[in-house]
Amino acid sequence: GRRQMLVEASLPEFEPGTPQFRFIDVLTLARQVGLSLLSDSSLLPASRPRVKLLFGGLSDATMAGGVIQYNNLPVSLLGAASAMEPTDGAFIIVMPRAASPREMQITEAQVSDTLNQAGSR
Repeated sequence: GRRQMLVEASLPEFEPGTPQFRFIDVLTLARQVGLSLLSDSSLLPASRPRVKLLFGGLSDATMAGGVIQYNNLPVSLLGAASAMEPTDGAFIIVMPRAASPREMQITEAQVSDTLNQAGSR
């Protein structure tokens, strides 16, 4: 079956519109959650040993790819062709809250597509 966990972190450091925003704090949280999943071998099947970090924006994914350097914790862009690979056992979607209803619709569609492609992962 499908297992999902939703974590919403509502801190000024995680909100791009606030002066306290620090993208490195967002990266640190995503990395820590991903590494925690990787540390428990019972959570991921041997055939799918990776946790993919999917970022909502190209610049965020690019920066994360330069900072997070783990083979089993790759970074991609939500909705990109590389977002879903056969060895990905779990996905962490990292993105700020949508600023407008239209952005929220686009985000929800991308997340829905990712979940549908992911199947039981």
